[in-house]
Amino acid sequence: MKTFVVIISLFALSFSITSCRKYEEGSNFSVLSKKLRLTGDWMLYEVTDAYGNDVDLTNYGENLYLNYDGTFNKTVIAYNEGAIFSSSRIIGSWRFVDDKESLALINNRENIDLKYTIVRLTNSELKIRDEVTKSIYYYVPL
Repeated sequence: MKTFVVIISLFALSFSITSCRKYEEGSNFSVLSKKLRLTGDWMLYEVTDAYGNDVDLTNYGENLYLNYDGTFNKTVIAYNEGAIFSSSRIIGSWRFVDDKESLALINNRENIDLKYTIVRLTNSELKIRDEVTKSIYYYVPL
């Protein structure tokens, strides 16, 4: 009887773990909360457009800093022949939306609300899809 109860318990546990996937490419289980996995310093590594084509980032750099207190800043740098051509910094706040399936970045200065669907979220990967352009942005820790 004990063996039967253990087998049923393991079956139920495995079903509950496999059914808790929230993101398209998300893991089934994580000890860290979504907020802890999301907060940190991220560097843009790769961009794929809506048609699945890789975007050339040779002359472009972007860092995204998501703070635990709900603030963020984003630094964008464009290069020309190896030298900085232009740079900008966006400051604002961030929050989860749509039952933590999406990320909203609110630019305080221009009152712009950017929304991204979270495709993958681990402590070493952040992949988000822009709701407007449908481009996918892949970040790695800075």
